[in-house]
Amino acid sequence: MVKGKFDSKVESFAQLTADNRLKIWDVATASASADYTPEGKLASELTALAWGLGATPSSGSKKKKSKRAAEVVAVGTVRGDVLLWDCARNEVQATLGGEGTEQTSRVNDLAFSASGSELFVCTSDGAVTCWHVASGVVSWRLQTGKQPAHRLTAHAGGDLLVTGATTIKVWDLATRASSRKLTGHASAVTGLCFSADGSLLFSSSADRFINVWDFAPDAASTAALRVFTLDAVPTHLAVAPAPEEEEGEAAVRLLAVSE
Repeated sequence: MVKGKFDSKVESFAQLTADNRLKIWDVATASASADYTPEGKLASELTALAWGLGATPSSGSKKKKSKRAAEVVAVGTVRGDVLLWDCARNEVQATLGGEGTEQTSRVNDLAFSASGSELFVCTSDGAVTCWHVASGVVSWRLQTGKQPAHRLTAHAGGDLLVTGATTIKVWDLATRASSRKLTGHASAVTGLCFSADGSLLFSSSADRFINVWDFAPDAASTAALRVFTLDAVPTHLAVAPAPEEEEGEAAVRLLAVSE
């Protein structure tokens, strides 16, 4: 199974390999710009990743409080740690969770907020933890229900979080309550992503279906707008910018990575 995600511009692809490495690929040249294996205290099975742009704690003396914006890949592990990989420096810049924190279960998925200041992490114990990235402090935690979330994604508006087990749940971040449920999949959700304008949600599952959901501001329907069937199980979804000649109201280009 391919474990990986494209960055927001679909110019780079971050992959977790079968031999437990993080590799970052340049899409245009098909060459690896980073190749990292966790060792020592950080040695653990890598389970999930997410791209983001946010402030990570600067390295060096603890007395230095400066923070800087950087392209970051957050990598989850089987023991609950999250490694923040600094793409500019090609190194682990900070860690979140793990031993000594509330987050010690397997990381199933991660997603940055639109601003990059927060990181949402869903774990196998059924929790979603929100981390303030720059300070490394937990902002809040919630329980998703009887089934732990396998995937999650944040809405660009900054007010909604979507989690997927078999049922897809929409969470109001102001109240941290579930405001909507989408029940179009019979198997575990394998991918979630929004269109660039946030008006559409795409979900995939182990049943080989990709569903398209209406997320316009006044949308209330719980039925999928459209359903696509693939020949293999999709493991990741990404939305790519449409070429200029295809721009228009319905111009959305969806990428699916399959087994």
